[in-house]
Amino acid sequence: FRSDEIVSSNGIKILVVEDKRLPLISTSIVFKKGTYFDSYYGKEFAGLGSLMSELMTKGTTRYSAEQLSEKIDHLGAVLNTSSSYDSLSIAGLSLSKNFDEFFDIIQEVILEPAFTNEEINREQEKKVNEVISYKDDCEYLCSLLFNKVIYGDQPYAHPVSGTEDSIPLLNRELLTKHYEDMLNPGEMIVAFIGDISKERSIELIDKYFSKLNRIVKNNHTLSIELLPNPGVFLTHKEGAVQSSFKIGHRGISKKTDDFLKLKFMKTI
Repeated sequence: FRSDEIVSSNGIKILVVEDKRLPLISTSIVFKKGTYFDSYYGKEFAGLGSLMSELMTKGTTRYSAEQLSEKIDHLGAVLNTSSSYDSLSIAGLSLSKNFDEFFDIIQEVILEPAFTNEEINREQEKKVNEVISYKDDCEYLCSLLFNKVIYGDQPYAHPVSGTEDSIPLLNRELLTKHYEDMLNPGEMIVAFIGDISKERSIELIDKYFSKLNRIVKNNHTLSIELLPNPGVFLTHKEGAVQSSFKIGHRGISKKTDDFLKLKFMKTI
């Protein structure tokens, strides 16, 4: 395979792995602004990044949510958004012959989301119901407790999806502000894998994203205190038919050179 890494004039990192064995192209666009940053708008706004990522595929300035879904299906493509503590990503897969049209849809999802109040209300209701259902999941409750013990009141302790109390507070103004802060080409990585050349990848980025201005911001870095004293921490779930447990402690910084090696070692 041919692999290339390029940085655009406005700071977008472009990764290309050319593989012509199948007429397919997958792309993943990652922004280094995950739900860790939700609390910068207020500690009561857990789930802001998660809701925003869901809404990006629920309508743009040109297409309603239904029209967007129909166009993607018509191309035989797949488009998903997701968020984690450390990033927000948009991932897509399409036949190479349809990829130009598909990437046009992707760029609109990224650059022109509508964030209509109708869709916001619908997604909020859906997410609240999901969070309520999680309360019957011992694994979810165990993870909440573990993160709370490890991180205290730091952003990593707050659930990615938000809570019953926080989700209804996430209005259009907050979502738009978070979106504008995220859309920084200097914190953007675009990967292409499949039947696409480095030259074509650069053309697509220049066509759609070259006008994005890089914003230099002082991202607040919160210091995380050391792990509290060792102990056993419990959450009682009335009527549960099984139990979940986690055993662990604070690890190393993700910026450590050996992070991936240690993660691989842990998997083995």
